Amino acid sequence: MRVMFDDQIFSHQAHGGISNYFLNLAVRYMNDPNLEVDLSGFPILTKNAHLKEIGLGVSLPVRRLNKRPVLMAANQVISAFRHVRREPHPDVVHHTYYFDRPWRTHPKSRHVITIHDMIPELFPEHFGSGNPHALKGEHILAADAIACVSETTKRDLLSLYPGLDVPIVVTPLGVSDDFNPGPEDQGEHGNYFLFVGARGGYKNFDVLLQAFSLLAGETSADLVVVGGGAFRAAESDQIKRLGLEHRIRHLSPTNRELEKLYRGAICLVFPSKYEGFGLPTLEAMASGCPALLADTPALVEVGGDAGEYFKADDSELLANKMMRVTNDTDYRLLLKARGLNRVSLFSWSATAAKTQRCYQLALSA
Repeated sequence: MRVMFDDQIFSHQAHGGISNYFLNLAVRYMNDPNLEVDLSGFPILTKNAHLKEIGLGVSLPVRRLNKRPVLMAANQVISAFRHVRREPHPDVVHHTYYFDRPWRTHPKSRHVITIHDMIPELFPEHFGSGNPHALKGEHILAADAIACVSETTKRDLLSLYPGLDVPIVVTPLGVSDDFNPGPEDQGEHGNYFLFVGARGGYKNFDVLLQAFSLLAGETSADLVVVGGGAFRAAESDQIKRLGLEHRIRHLSPTNRELEKLYRGAICLVFPSKYEGFGLPTLEAMASGCPALLADTPALVEVGGDAGEYFKADDSELLANKMMRVTNDTDYRLLLKARGLNRVSLFSWSATAAKTQRCYQLALSA
C-alpha cells in the first residue's frame, strides 16, 4: 500500500520525539518489504536533520526560509504539482501533527492520526496559553483509523470522545538499540540520580527537588537534570533555598552522551503526574538503569514489574526509595535485570507492524 506522511512535524522539528517516531517508522517501512508499505510523497522540504540523513528531505537553500509556514506552503505547492503530473495518490495519509486542519487534498485516500497523549484535554489548568495540540480534535473526528501509543492513551481518548466509531490500534513505542547496558566490565555506576525531559506543571519536578533535599545529607550523590531548557529563575531560586545549588547539574547532552548518562546513573527518577507513554522509562531499562516511576497509569503500563513505583506527590516515599536503590546493590541489580527483560517486549519493528495494521483497518473501514 502507498502511505504518505504529511510534512507537519518535519516542517516544525529539526530534532524531537514525535519526528523521531515517524523517522523510525519510515526506516522500518523502507527496509522491511514484508510490511508492504511504500512511502510516497517524498522527498519533502524540511528542517529535520534526520529526515535529510535518510534521503527523504531537503532544506531550502536560504536558511532563514526554513520555517514551518514557509516549508508547509512550499510542500503544498509541490504536492499540487505532483497531482497535476498524475502521480499515483496515496492509499493512506498519516498525519504527523495537528497544526493544520485535516488535509483533504487527497479525497481518495484514507486518513490516520497518531495520538501520543490527551494531557492538554485532561489537564487544561497546566496549559495557560491554550491547548498546544491545536486542531487535534478535528483530526480525531476526521480520521478513518487512529493509532494510540498506549492503552492508557486509548482509554483517555475514548473517555473524551465516547461516540468515536473508528478502528483504534495500540502501537507502543520502541527504543533505539543505541540504548543498551554496554560492556559487562564497564565498572560501577556513577554517583548521580538522573531526571530526563521537561519539568513544568504535571511533570512534577518539584517533588523530586523536595525528595532530593530530604536525602542530600545522607548521600554524596548528585542530581543530573537533562533537557527541558535551562533552569528558570523560580527553579534556580528554589534550588538555592534548598541548599542544593552545588548538588544539581543541568545538561543538554547529545544522543550519545545521553546513552552514557543512563548507563552510569544510580537510577532514573520519573515523577510525572501523567504521561501518554513515557519514553525515558524504556530508554532507562534498555540501558540497564533502574527506573523509579510515579504510579501513573502509562508509566505502570510501560514499566510493568520492572519499575519501582511511588505516589506522584509523596516526596518522602520517593526519597526513601532513592536511598534504597543507592545503598542496596542486590536490589539495584534486580531492577536492572527486570528492566532488560521488560524492554525486550518493545521494538520499533513491532511499532511499525502494528501501525501497518492500522493502515489496513483504515482502508477497510
